[in-house]
Amino acid sequence: MLDCLRRGGRLCATRRQRVFILAFLLALGLLHPFVTLDNHVKKAAQKQKPEISTDSTGFRTTWSYNVTLSNSAVRLHQMSSTNSSVRAPDAQQNKEIALVVLAATRPEVHQLVRQLVAQKPDSGFRIMISLDGTEKQTNEVLQQIETPEVKLLRLSDDKSHKFKPSSDTYVKIARHYLRVLDHLILKLNYSYVVLMEDDLLIAPDFYQYFSSLRRALDSDESIFCVSAWNDNGQIGLVTEDPQLLHRTDFFPGLGWMINRRHWLQVRKVWPKTQYDDFLRLYMLNNRLVCVRPELSRTFNIGRNGGRVSSGKNGYSSTFYHNYLSRMALNSFNVTLLDSSIDKVIGRSADIKLEKFARSLPVMNVSTLLSQPKPPSAVRLRYASAEEFIGIAERIGAIPEVWFGAPRASILGISVMSLRRTRVYIVPDKRLPITKKILTPE
Repeated sequence: MLDCLRRGGRLCATRRQRVFILAFLLALGLLHPFVTLDNHVKKAAQKQKPEISTDSTGFRTTWSYNVTLSNSAVRLHQMSSTNSSVRAPDAQQNKEIALVVLAATRPEVHQLVRQLVAQKPDSGFRIMISLDGTEKQTNEVLQQIETPEVKLLRLSDDKSHKFKPSSDTYVKIARHYLRVLDHLILKLNYSYVVLMEDDLLIAPDFYQYFSSLRRALDSDESIFCVSAWNDNGQIGLVTEDPQLLHRTDFFPGLGWMINRRHWLQVRKVWPKTQYDDFLRLYMLNNRLVCVRPELSRTFNIGRNGGRVSSGKNGYSSTFYHNYLSRMALNSFNVTLLDSSIDKVIGRSADIKLEKFARSLPVMNVSTLLSQPKPPSAVRLRYASAEEFIGIAERIGAIPEVWFGAPRASILGISVMSLRRTRVYIVPDKRLPITKKILTPE
């Protein structure tokens, strides 16, 4: 029998002998009962292509794989479910968080990288920079700051993605994100990736923030990402509570973490351009959320916008001056409490928020601004995107509605503070998801 095993079973002429040998190995604990099925699973998976449906309002993935074992045969079935996912093998997954700065033309990237290196904990994170483009000045800066603590990625020549040449900046940006996430998750087997533009600064508890919120990302499939950014985080519109977290169905960006499960889903429908607009529609249509802080853990220093791919135009100077330059960056070095994290896990949190917001006394914005002693919490109503923009302009929030959702909102509800009053801007009825972006300009 041992001679039979050494020669790969070719001398085992009868089925009974082969069954006996397998049983013998299983009894010794030398063979996993499903090891012989591994190649069948891989071959079946390669032959199957997920069906992706696109509805009239955006993008909705409706696919997953389910492996069924019966009589030693492997059958691969496709099932329609927005909450299911394709899971890669768990073996050899890197449990560190990959923190990657996507850079192109800004030599100021050294400010962020030096902060990241200085504040990096002893374990749990790996800092990387992905350079897209050949800007001489940025290349020189990156070469100067590359250390054992910082790994430089050059994926523009990656042959695993065959792209046609394009001069469109937003096409380049979408491709950059796709290359980076595929490289880190599919090739290097990271389970979590934090993506950062090259024109950000970070709060003292930046690393602790993301490390703590892995639990929320993994335990609640409705959480698509964890973001360090609050779009309504301007000074005067937030409380000074670093423990306060929120759910939002408006994709924030500007420092955000995604896990393996959600990347394996969204990569199959990754857009050719305007990735951030795509993600906003993707989240709305699939009822996904991101966790965001009350006090931002990143601050944008790019008056002309982050250039994560060469040529990006970025923000207007007026927009930056009016809103981004006024953002409150958390100054406390805190560890998030379990109780703070628990409050943003589960869709029940959205239901509780909506019920509470609709129970508040109604007030119009003029009365709120004129009262010397307003109540501790009020509800401002709006019936249209235009009405929301009018309210936001009056109180100093970003007056924009993207695809039917105000920035930083959840179920159309925006929460912020004005003096000592907690303000809930609530729609009479949630606005429909559209493909329109409404701004006051």
